Amino acid sequence: MSRTSADRVLSEFEGDSGLPAGAADAEGGPRASQSTVSAGGREPAEETLVLRARRVDRVVLRLDALSVLKVALVFGTCAWIVVVVAGVVIWNAAAMLEVTAKIEGFIEDLFGLERFEFRPTEMLRGALLGGVVAVPLGSLFAAIMAALFNLVSELVGGVHLEVLEVEALGRAETARVESHAHDSGSSAAAS
Repeated sequence: MSRTSADRVLSEFEGDSGLPAGAADAEGGPRASQSTVSAGGREPAEETLVLRARRVDRVVLRLDALSVLKVALVFGTCAWIVVVVAGVVIWNAAAMLEVTAKIEGFIEDLFGLERFEFRPTEMLRGALLGGVVAVPLGSLFAAIMAALFNLVSELVGGVHLEVLEVEALGRAETARVESHAHDSGSSAAAS
């Protein structure tokens, strides 16, 4: 079985904690670990930050189709704008370097045409109109897929995710963790 990134992150916390691997947290959580990290990654200062990490299972049962539609519309519009602007910039650079003329000559030779030329204004118009059609259709498709996910999720029980929750402990909790680590270290030394 391969180690997931969550296992690696959790093992990093367990390795620095001084606590036995898999020790339960104060709330009785299944798996919690602490690690002391200095503020800003420098040498340990007076105040240290103690992090606690634990694995938590989450289940995605339902997606709101309207929110998926909104996100898809915004994302699709942004992607469309980026593609059009990048296309114009690349086209202008290629035209300045006369790459487009070379490509036109290659296509003339390849297909035995007497004359072939790109029409940049028509190409730009096609890209703009294509985006006006593709973005709403793609967003509608994403919303339909979200509704389909909701139907399938009812049958199979959703998508199970394992996430790693990391929280910073306050000063009072830090003192409790340090005393727990000291107690478990002295009890291990006694046995």
